[in-house]
Amino acid sequence: MYKTHFLSGDPSKLCEFTKYSNRLNYLKNISKKAYFGKHFDLCKGNLKATWKLIGTLIKRKTKGQTAPIRIVRNSKTY
Repeated sequence: MYKTHFLSGDPSKLCEFTKYSNRLNYLKNISKKAYFGKHFDLCKGNLKATWKLIGTLIKRKTKGQTAPIRIVRNSKTY
């Protein structure tokens, strides 16, 4: 829809794309709030699970991610 409506430059198609995009973002936000609200209710008494859920919500890095051992740029290894 982006290619056919937004890039075409036609004002009516641009308006249709904007309305669709706004509606889609609205529905995604409502779904996300409902999902996390449900999960917060499930782990109401469990502080560890609550903080784990908060970490997921703010996209905190997990322990499994590490820094690269070396970086190669312009034939130099750092």
